[in-house]
Formats: sequence, structure tokens, C-alpha cells
Amino acid sequence: MQASLETFLNDLPHYWIGLSDEAKEGTFVWQHSFEEAVYTNWANGQPDNGGGDENCGEVHFFWDELQHSWNDEQCYMDGGVYALCEKKNVPCDAEELN
Repeated sequence: MQASLETFLNDLPHYWIGLSDEAKEGTFVWQHSFEEAVYTNWANGQPDNGGGDENCGEVHFFWDELQHSWNDEQCYMDGGVYALCEKKNVPCDAEELN
């Protein structure tokens, strides 16, 4: 999954992924299902709850690592935050295209 994300993400810093630990600190759950995240890709030292109010998960471009990894960030940032959404891959019937 991460490799496919790298193909279209650029070095913009913040992509919100719908992950939060607002209900219970340190337990990150998906906002669409409220299920705990099983797969994670946290950057080294993350999540760190920096400043005591970083409760939303994001894909962040780390210049020192030259890659996108997960980071916890404030949920109420102004500007420069983009949302990543999951889209199901639905096969297309070739006959419907004609």
C-alpha cells in the first residue's frame, strides 16, 4: 500500500488519513469504522503526541528520510492539509464500455 501511495504523493507535508486517538490516547482508530489500526507505518519516534495535543494521524513527507511516513499531528491545523480517501477497485465490464 505504501509503495502505491508514493507514486502519486508529492512533497506536500500533510495528508490526513482518517486516523485518530482522541477517544483514548495512544490507541489510534479509523474514523470510518472506529476499529483500531492493525497496519501502521509510523516514522521513527512517532507517534509522539508532541505538545500534548497531536491526536490525528497523517502521512507526512519527512525530508530527513526522503519518504512519506505516518506522523501524529494536531487535528485542527489551518491550511495545507489534504485528505487521502480509500477507493475500492471495482472491475469494469468491457462490454459496458462499448
